[in-house]
Amino acid sequence: NRAKLKSLMQVGMVVSNFKRAIEKYFYKYHISPIKVVEYNSDIIENMRIYGKKKNFSMTNGFFDIGNINFEIIKPNSKSIYTDYLSEYGEGIMHHLKIEVYDYDKAIEYFKKLGVKEILHGESLGEIGKNLWTYLDTREILGFIIEIVKLDPTFVARKPNYIMNKKNKTKEDKTIFRGVSKVGI
Repeated sequence: NRAKLKSLMQVGMVVSNFKRAIEKYFYKYHISPIKVVEYNSDIIENMRIYGKKKNFSMTNGFFDIGNINFEIIKPNSKSIYTDYLSEYGEGIMHHLKIEVYDYDKAIEYFKKLGVKEILHGESLGEIGKNLWTYLDTREILGFIIEIVKLDPTFVARKPNYIMNKKNKTKEDKTIFRGVSKVGI
């Protein structure tokens, strides 16, 4: 009973200065749109940090490069993100979100390997909810993974705001075409 990893969905990075980080991607690299979402206990149920029930909040910016989503995370309360910032600093890869074939089997498999859950939540959409769990796989993989159980009926909530260049000029076009490799 192995955890079958399907595909890379997202690269997550933690920052202390959210505005500076997303403005760099928007203005310097012309990445658009960037969707900004404030997460807290109003839209995330069953929050756990290091296996214990605890609420947290964060501001996240999401954008795509090719078919990979990037997530810029600014912690607004004590969590694994503030711990990571203290230990490693900002702007480096925090986690990879990896799609799995079977969420429950993957959780069971990693538990058997002794991998600890370090963050968990259930994001409430306009309709449905998605489950996500961060696993501390740094010793076996060299990085933290996030796995998800996606609700097929899930309809995402509207972002708090969107940074978007509606009338892009030739100079506004992003220089990035896609992601071919993530170095660890």
